[in-house]
Amino acid sequence: MITIKKSTLKKYTVLLLYPDYATDAYGHETYLAWVKAECIVHALELAQIEASACASGSVPEDFHVLFTARGHVEDITGGEEIQVGQ
Repeated sequence: MITIKKSTLKKYTVLLLYPDYATDAYGHETYLAWVKAECIVHALELAQIEASACASGSVPEDFHVLFTARGHVEDITGGEEIQVGQ
């Protein structure tokens, strides 16, 4: 068993695209995850597992990574669709 010291964990924000079979709005439905991990690879894996748990019948690896940032980044749109140029 590997023990990871809490101080070695870093915060990441990961934006994932739902797989086509898990949504009626493919290309528009995303999942934003805030995770703590020791490296970016583990952060992506944790985010995919978390997203998959919210979409029954899905596989973590099917969630496509769109964006990753250090720290916990907040979506200031509040999840609402914003129309630009109208």
